[in-house]
Amino acid sequence: MVTAASYTVHIILLPRLIWVCLQRTHYTVTLASASGEHRALKSKVKPFVSAVVEAINQAIVRRA
Repeated sequence: MVTAASYTVHIILLPRLIWVCLQRTHYTVTLASASGEHRALKSKVKPFVSAVVEAINQAIVRRA
């Protein structure tokens, strides 16, 4: 038998469950210089952000 209380539990818990499932980690690349900090990139794809960081590091090494 389905009661009003069980519907209430579903109404309260379902949106929270959906919200938790939709949460994903964001990875950011922040560039810092004498003029301040700037968030250059924000992505949910970790390998992409890692590749960008590696490319920036290689560019700095080659320039020096």
